[in-house]
Amino acid sequence: MNNLQNKISVIIPTLNAGNIIEKLIFSLKNQTIYPFEIIIVDSSSDDNTVEIAKKNGCIVHVIKKEEFNHGGTRRFAAEIATGEILVYLTQDIIIENNTTVEKLINGLKTDKLIACTYGRQISKRDASLIERYTRNFNYPEKSVLKSKHTIDEIGIKAAFCSNSFAAYRKECLLEVGNFPHQIIFGEDMFIAAKLILSGYKVYYNAEATVYHSHNYTLKQRFRRNFNIGAFHSNEKWILENFKSANKEGMVYIFQISKILLKIKPLYTIKFILIICLRYFAYFLGKNYKYFSIKDVT
Repeated sequence: MNNLQNKISVIIPTLNAGNIIEKLIFSLKNQTIYPFEIIIVDSSSDDNTVEIAKKNGCIVHVIKKEEFNHGGTRRFAAEIATGEILVYLTQDIIIENNTTVEKLINGLKTDKLIACTYGRQISKRDASLIERYTRNFNYPEKSVLKSKHTIDEIGIKAAFCSNSFAAYRKECLLEVGNFPHQIIFGEDMFIAAKLILSGYKVYYNAEATVYHSHNYTLKQRFRRNFNIGAFHSNEKWILENFKSANKEGMVYIFQISKILLKIKPLYTIKFILIICLRYFAYFLGKNYKYFSIKDVT
């Protein structure tokens, strides 16, 4: 793992990111381990995303908007990348400081069996109260090393990962089959589960941080949880090997409700209503084959 700066490919899928992509590229170029190649896979943006990326020295591949797929697009990027380490980002993250990528990559140096590492996502300033506590729940302050041996203890969380800010050993990624060509949602959990079941480890590195959050509308929440349900329906092997997500969901509801009751009691009602909507959407998604419902993205 010497000379890591010569072996890294940073991969960013984009769509109409003209107002934010240059700042992200600038942050990457100021990292302590730069230079590395930056690959942009753009879904035929209507703005100047492609021009900005090319101007700043990125390798740019443009695909048709309808060809974008969470798994297939990242699979394509992995195949064309020359790096031995692949760092996946989403266009809307904000990198905390110039050591962020180095800290993320360092997680791969501590143990040769660590095939994937992902960092902490902190809410942006405009994040809603629920979003802030949700981010804190999913991305705590303490780092966690996850493997087959931790499944009994933490269940489905052993396979949790986020490609908004993650790094993979390319050889390990390809060994387990790379990202799937077509997947409705959760390509990151799909690969994390494959890696763990193959004997590798996934490391959540809380010291490597970015700012990333979304204030979802009710429609967006419904769509997201519908797709999670459909993903679990299509990939039954994940829940079969890592246990149901129900227990983790109840822990989340209890912890967030407890906090809200103390600081903003009336907001708890809104939270519970949102949870009901999410579970209904998840139920529909998990049973979409019976209802003849298709992906709503």
